[in-house]
Amino acid sequence: MPVMSVRGCPYGCTFCSVHSVWERRITRRSIEGIMREVLSVKDQIREITFHDDTFVLNKQRVYAIIDAMKAEGIHLPWRCNGRVNTTDDEDLLKTMVDSGCRRMMIGLESGSDMVLQKIRKEFTAQQALEMLNHASKYFARLDLTFIWGYPFETMEDFYQTLEILGEAKRLPAEMYFHSHLLCAFPQTEMYREYKHLARFSRVFILPNELSCLPTGSPTFQN
Repeated sequence: MPVMSVRGCPYGCTFCSVHSVWERRITRRSIEGIMREVLSVKDQIREITFHDDTFVLNKQRVYAIIDAMKAEGIHLPWRCNGRVNTTDDEDLLKTMVDSGCRRMMIGLESGSDMVLQKIRKEFTAQQALEMLNHASKYFARLDLTFIWGYPFETMEDFYQTLEILGEAKRLPAEMYFHSHLLCAFPQTEMYREYKHLARFSRVFILPNELSCLPTGSPTFQN
């Protein structure tokens, strides 16, 4: 069951199109409303997926949602989206797992500090590894997303991403990597800066079939 508990994201990632819709405004649903929604179908579902862009924006709210699920007798596995600099609290991670959180997706996006700074992720590659190390003590599975094809990215930056993924793979949790070729979404800050490089591409497949880009998706050509 997909659930949205918060709409919008306050962060300023330059490649993200969310800001063109919500303008970094955060709209929080009432916890009571969330519980009513889940309870209405509790007997027909097997898992809850919180689809917030960043579920762990406010630690106290996460604790409150967990407490509400427990009080309502909602004992279902659930998953969510996290963020490197908002999920560095081990007590919070343990509480999430103990309450049934089985998977968390983290937007790593790059292993290069230069790239991370330019796309405004607000954390370094080392901080990402430290967070993953903490999380892997509690989570059996972590999903990591990364993006390649930034207009300013070098092969050295790309190799640094592969290196950090290799280090993450050695951590105790099972790691699932989700690779994405950067899409030139109009109205993003990155598009405004590099739109002169934006092109519509034909189907593109890496030699190892790591990822493919459907016909008609705009990318940055450098």
